Amino acid sequence: EKPFFASLKVDENDLASVLPGLESEEQVRPAAALPVARPTADFSAVSPDMRFIKQVFRSYLLCVESDDLLIIDQHALHERILYDELVRRSSRPDATTQQMLIPETIELPPDRAEVLSAHLELFSQIGIEIQPFGPRTFAVTALARIHSEKRVMESVREGVDELYVGLKMKAPREILHRLMTISACKNSIKAGDALSDAEAEMLLEGLKNLSQPPT
Repeated sequence: EKPFFASLKVDENDLASVLPGLESEEQVRPAAALPVARPTADFSAVSPDMRFIKQVFRSYLLCVESDDLLIIDQHALHERILYDELVRRSSRPDATTQQMLIPETIELPPDRAEVLSAHLELFSQIGIEIQPFGPRTFAVTALARIHSEKRVMESVREGVDELYVGLKMKAPREILHRLMTISACKNSIKAGDALSDAEAEMLLEGLKNLSQPPT
């Protein structure tokens, strides 16, 4: 399994010798990573004194911690942060959502529509409020702040497919966590997304505050 960040020993005073090599390849997209088990991989604890240096390949964040140079996968990190937030949300009965000004509708085949009708509460637990809008049509009426309106339909469709395929093989709790994984992936920063220094710093604050990986 590929690690979510790499750590290299480096003399902070010698960073100038390390960065030019990375900068010269900035426009070259890195090879696609091998599939990994997301988002349960362990992001090892980092020091509060860790400092952000720069984004490279629009995919990785370079940071210095003591005499280590950390190379952090921005998509994997954000996905893990969102997943942890969804886990916490699912245990809070007072978790809120915001009504959409214009509900999004989705039409499903009869077998998928039957599955969704029976499991609307699971989507509600991850902050997606869905109501029947016809025999095979449903309306997404409210979202938790973690969800993007542009990507919510992808989350719903993939989540329904997961429910349809997995219900006979998995317990409801496992299905719920799979829905969290799907939503975290769909809503996270992607490889290739340019980040400002402020956005990168905010993401790294999430790394410093991560809980232990779920087991």
